[in-house]
Amino acid sequence: PAATFLEIDMQSYFKSKRLPYLLLLPTFVILIVFLFYPALETFRLSLYKVHPFGIRKIFAGFYNFKKLFSSDDYLHSFRISFAFSLTVVAVGLFLSLMIAVLLNQKLRGQKIYRSLLIWPYALSPAIAGALFRFLFNPVNGYMLYLSEVILGIEPAWLTSGPLAIVIITMAATWKNLGYNIIFYLTGLQNVQRESLDAAKMDGCSPMRYLFQILIPLSANTIGALVVIEFIYIWNQYLWPLMATNSKHMRVVQIGVKMLIQTESINNWGVIMAGVVMTMIPPLVVFFVMQESFMKGFALASEK
Repeated sequence: PAATFLEIDMQSYFKSKRLPYLLLLPTFVILIVFLFYPALETFRLSLYKVHPFGIRKIFAGFYNFKKLFSSDDYLHSFRISFAFSLTVVAVGLFLSLMIAVLLNQKLRGQKIYRSLLIWPYALSPAIAGALFRFLFNPVNGYMLYLSEVILGIEPAWLTSGPLAIVIITMAATWKNLGYNIIFYLTGLQNVQRESLDAAKMDGCSPMRYLFQILIPLSANTIGALVVIEFIYIWNQYLWPLMATNSKHMRVVQIGVKMLIQTESINNWGVIMAGVVMTMIPPLVVFFVMQESFMKGFALASEK
């Protein structure tokens, strides 16, 4: 009899053992040429004192990194990016999970609610940042008017450091809310209904069910979203530029740009060290969460 999907375990079948490698060859070539080689070359150059015109290189070890850590502007931008990414990941994923749990219930008008909550993901970061900048505009923004009427104060939303990071966190969280909800809803479909019914019969409160049953069962989905969200937010330099006027909210990509001198000779060894340091946090998050990341996508692909 003909083989069924169950018998071949949903795996692709190739008559030639070389064909899978041949199909993957273009991907490997692109990764090596445009990702791995530039990354390794960047790390290599960060260990050298490089002549401005590339004529000569002198091995300097970690001298460039020591000099990089003496740059207050770069270190400040690194801290801002790290705090911004962690805050958006924590707030965004928790809020998205709460909304996804509600949308997973049988509600009247469920499709309408889902559409309204998901559509912000279709906006570009530039448009979303411009919207929040308009809302908190220090001259004619709606939030400035409301804070003046209700609280009697006029906060410097876009220029104050602590308030500015709140604004860009709100903007980034709102922008990515739809994607996170979709991912969570896909993962929640794998949670057996029997677990919820059993929890209700045992008198389990909603909060206890959420933290002791649902979140542990959704750990792989959450892990996959942590990787996606952190890498996406870490690489976003446009949010602070579009949403705030504060120079103190410049992220690490702008910090690297500030290492490049436009009117004097550049120290490319230090610049390469800055690029290497900028690559480290996303790589650490990916390798730490790699297992959950793969399992989370495997669960999503089953639906």
